[in-house]
Amino acid sequence: MQIIKENSYTRDKSKLLRKNILLKDLIEESERIFIENPQDKRVRLHKINCKKDKNRYSISIP
Repeated sequence: MQIIKENSYTRDKSKLLRKNILLKDLIEESERIFIENPQDKRVRLHKINCKKDKNRYSISIP
């Protein structure tokens, strides 16, 4: 499986970390869970609508 982290992801992640809204450990743990098992309920995988690419998915961190 190929995981692509877009620039917007990196930018948003750094903003959340600076404002202490999300902890770095929580983000890394969610990424690790997703890589091990994308269908795990803890990462809340869902398809998103995108005109450029019909096979894009997103995960939500609880």
